[in-house]
Amino acid sequence: MKVAICFYGLVGGRADKNGNGIPLDPKIAYNLNYKNIISNNDVDVFIHSWSNEFKDELNKLYNPKRSIIEKQIDFPESDKIIHNRDIKENIKWLISLFKCRKSFIENRISRKKEAFRAYSRW
Repeated sequence: MKVAICFYGLVGGRADKNGNGIPLDPKIAYNLNYKNIISNNDVDVFIHSWSNEFKDELNKLYNPKRSIIEKQIDFPESDKIIHNRDIKENIKWLISLFKCRKSFIENRISRKKEAFRAYSRW
């Protein structure tokens, strides 16, 4: 059975999952993903990331069917958001997440027939 995996977001950082702090080496996650998921299955990988500095490395490691690695969108902030770090991070994360999902869905729709034949449907 063919499986599609979509990785999205930032390469993690030592401080938290939002990429704060010193970035983690993408090879660490790749080795774990390969050992536990990729090597045991017939997998096609798709990537949508905002980690421009790791673009070449991510593409080399995962050899994705398709990847979009772009600069993260910078959103204007209101005074209320600027003074509340948690809200600020959550809003950026949510908007980026929805844009990522929108892009993935648009791509999926455009390749609907191919995806239907190639991948299992849950």
